[in-house]
Amino acid sequence: MDQQVPGQIFAPFFPPKPVIYDLLITDLTMPKMNGIEMAEAALPRRPDIPVILTTGFNETGILDRAKELGIRRCLMKPVVLRQLGWAVRRDLDRKDRSLRPHLGRP
Repeated sequence: MDQQVPGQIFAPFFPPKPVIYDLLITDLTMPKMNGIEMAEAALPRRPDIPVILTTGFNETGILDRAKELGIRRCLMKPVVLRQLGWAVRRDLDRKDRSLRPHLGRP
C-alpha cells in the first residue's frame, strides 16, 4: 500500500502494466491532479484495476464522468470506515472472480 502519493507524481509512479497494485482509492479534490484525472492516468495502463473515488460533491456531471471512465464506485463523504471496507472487499472479490477460469458455476 502506498499512501498519499501526490497527484503530480502519480503518472510516473504508476508505471505501465503496474501489477503490484490491486486497487486504487482516490479523492475527487486533490492538489495538482484530481481523482478523475488520476483514474484517467491509471485505467489505460490497468483497465482491470478497480477504482474507488471519494467525493463530497454529489454532482451528476462528476458521477457521470466517473462512470464513463470505468470508476466502479463513488463514495460520498464523510466515508464511514465500514462502508469503505465493504467497497474494497466487494471490488477485490469482483476482480478475483473475473480472473478465475469459468468452471460452469456462478
